[in-house]
Amino acid sequence: MNGYERMKAALQGKKSDYRPVMLHNFMCSVREAGITFDEFRQSPQKAAEVFIRSTEKYDLDAVLIDFDTATLASACGCTVVDAPDKASVVVKGVMDDIGDVSGLQPVNLENSSRIQHWLECSRIVREYFGKEKYIRCNCDQAPFSLASMLRGSQELMVDLIDEDNEEDIHALMRYCLEVSKQFIRLAAQTGADATSNGDSVAGPAMISPAMYEKFALPYEKLLAEQARECHTDYLLHICGDTTKILHFMPTIGVDAMELDYKTDSQMMHDALADNTTVSGILDPSGVFLQGTPDTVRRETEKLIEIYRDSNRLILCSGCALGPDTPEANMHAFVSAVRSFQ
Repeated sequence: MNGYERMKAALQGKKSDYRPVMLHNFMCSVREAGITFDEFRQSPQKAAEVFIRSTEKYDLDAVLIDFDTATLASACGCTVVDAPDKASVVVKGVMDDIGDVSGLQPVNLENSSRIQHWLECSRIVREYFGKEKYIRCNCDQAPFSLASMLRGSQELMVDLIDEDNEEDIHALMRYCLEVSKQFIRLAAQTGADATSNGDSVAGPAMISPAMYEKFALPYEKLLAEQARECHTDYLLHICGDTTKILHFMPTIGVDAMELDYKTDSQMMHDALADNTTVSGILDPSGVFLQGTPDTVRRETEKLIEIYRDSNRLILCSGCALGPDTPEANMHAFVSAVRSFQ
């Protein structure tokens, strides 16, 4: 089987020769390619070469195309800082008050050079690999996370406490939903096998399960529906310990949930192994960055053992790997998966 076939098998709950492996390693890959983040951001061809080189170097089954967490926020008018040696970050939103949502202007992502760069990179990678590798185009932020950038994360948390803000908050979520849906539609046109979004701040570390159910879950479902309409698989990432909201995940309509290492692996298995594929969930810091190859092998094998009775597992880091992650640890990760009996 090739990488594309292994990924599709895991998403459908079918057995393959090996568990599929994917890495959220764009920051490492830029460093290994010997180019700056400015070059990575400005040249779709160089960016595509970064992903191609890394995929072949580590023999990954899937290519996870990602650049930063600031692309959609930038298109919406947020202030973004581009550093030559790191991924772009949002430093200022566009709303001084939750009531400002009525003044937000529609966004056409086709006019965004950052989006066009992302899309062209995806097209190049798709053309290069054909159906040998599975291509996942990460479409940046899901509505709740994008809203936290437009309003400000702390400010949005305060807004959520006041029930009088509920109508404005939902209006902001609907605005962000339309922006996120645009990116999925555009990414699907590149030939990507999957689209995905991050809803990092929607987890229990930031908001209660009740708030998640009211303000994040409905919009995550609509993104999954958009992906289905575009005929792509769909993955959703949520950071932190998601144990308290695991029971919601089979209702979202995703092909896979990408979860963080802080979620209990056994509880994750028990809640999802029968119906929802999981991508993850190895610790990007304590295991991949600070661990040894033996640490990586041990933790990888431990996770596969938990999932011995289920095919619904894609081995991946639980979040983006830092740029200084040792190459030996990434090689050890793939080797552990391929050699597990």
